Amino acid sequence: MMQLKIEKAAKEFKKWSLYRLAIELDVPNQAIYSWNSGKIIPSLKSIRKICNILKCTPNDLFGL
Repeated sequence: MMQLKIEKAAKEFKKWSLYRLAIELDVPNQAIYSWNSGKIIPSLKSIRKICNILKCTPNDLFGL
């Protein structure tokens, strides 16, 4: 299973922390940290929302 590189993408594309991304996505901090650590896989809708906010592609989130 591939792990999302949410923290790396947030820093690279917006210079944001995971905390700031959680605020922008309007999701609990724990959700973002769980997605980033690979404990929970976000829904496709959430992945699309992350990409839209960060102005990146799903490939960027997966480090491809």
